[in-house]
Amino acid sequence: WAFIEVTSQWLPYVMNDLVLRSRRFTDGVFPRDAELMEEYNLYVGCQTIDDLGYIIDRVGDDHLVIGTDYGHAESTSEIYSLSKLRDEGKVSEESTRKFLYDNPKRLYAL
Repeated sequence: WAFIEVTSQWLPYVMNDLVLRSRRFTDGVFPRDAELMEEYNLYVGCQTIDDLGYIIDRVGDDHLVIGTDYGHAESTSEIYSLSKLRDEGKVSEESTRKFLYDNPKRLYAL
């Protein structure tokens, strides 16, 4: 499953809500954040206006992607913005590579 063309700010709320609700229906063992993303093969599209540091802290960076906005008037703006966040130390070089290469490759089975 991939949730694309939306921000990722909703993700920590939904993950927390799932854990809280699951306590009523399970024996208390429910995968948390990053494990849930891995177990159910979930991917979420981020935007550079998201608080990516917070999102990465909560769910990791293995199932997050950032689109290029190819087809829009200025298709390089998202990649440029992500590079700027990386250069400012807000997103690591490794996370940047995962967002733009590793994760989309797995998501689309390339």
